[in-house]
Amino acid sequence: MSVLASLFWGGLAILVIGGALRLRARLREPLGRQWLVDDDAIRAIEVTGRLEVDDELDPAEIDEEERRFLEEDGWE
Repeated sequence: MSVLASLFWGGLAILVIGGALRLRARLREPLGRQWLVDDDAIRAIEVTGRLEVDDELDPAEIDEEERRFLEEDGWE
């Protein structure tokens, strides 16, 4: 019985470690775009309470991001 328990807990530990490594790798992937908020922008937010961005909002890009967000698991 102890051999089966050892195999079970060993397999479970491998799954947990593998999941943690995969999550860490996913979270560390660069987004591939420059950040709009830098140190100067943060200071402007602290002083004025808002952030003004020169870029225009693209409705197609907003729709695409919303679609990708809603397609993630667990949002039903």
